[in-house]
Amino acid sequence: MSMPGPAHSPAGGGLDAFLLYARVTMAQLYPQRSLEAISLTFQGEPQPMHLFVPAAPEEKRPTSHSPDFRSIIWHGKQYTFTALQAAVVGVLWAAWEAGSPDVGQSCLLVEAGSESGKLLDLFRGHPVIEDGVIARNGPAVWRLWEPEE
Repeated sequence: MSMPGPAHSPAGGGLDAFLLYARVTMAQLYPQRSLEAISLTFQGEPQPMHLFVPAAPEEKRPTSHSPDFRSIIWHGKQYTFTALQAAVVGVLWAAWEAGSPDVGQSCLLVEAGSESGKLLDLFRGHPVIEDGVIARNGPAVWRLWEPEE
């Protein structure tokens, strides 16, 4: 039986290309299932050979922000902020991009121009706290938290 598949075949691409082709083809045919193994039968061999297919690597979801940080997309999920919240997010984002993501609470509140004594007061009930995107990393230290951390 001939099966439909993606436009590009794995010819000349080796085993990795073949497995990718098989994974994509099966995802098109059976979107609710994942490919675990492929059985190959060789002429003259009584037992099939089984190739176990490694799981597809997870795609990184998008991460971006508006110029004023009033809205961000953090690993695929969108959040919106007040002006004061956006100022805090901007500082945390800059620290995250610089590779040193931890920022003290007092620094964040001063940079935002907030008169609040605690960051949690500024973000009370906000989904970004509930989802753990902005989270503590010690006493009075905050960061943007990567989903895999």
